[in-house]
Amino acid sequence: MPDLQTVAPGKSIEEVYLEALWRMAPAERFGHVCDMHRFAVNMLTHQIHQHNPVMADEEIRFEVLERMFLSDPRARVLIARARETNLGRTH
Repeated sequence: MPDLQTVAPGKSIEEVYLEALWRMAPAERFGHVCDMHRFAVNMLTHQIHQHNPVMADEEIRFEVLERMFLSDPRARVLIARARETNLGRTH
């Protein structure tokens, strides 16, 4: 990753970051995507647990999925079906 302390004048951090990403090998870029996905899942899991400390782990996993796929109605239908099958209830 670029040294963000030495960002060229007139360039945003996002521009420098994207330029660095495109210089990486595809496998390395994919690794970064996986890391960001894992970070997002962990952040949502922690946030949900903080607001609902008694919620079961499996219920939290479904809540994370729903939040991550909020804008995809087809995925939300599949998540709701899986939740009902696995937990015996809908959200």
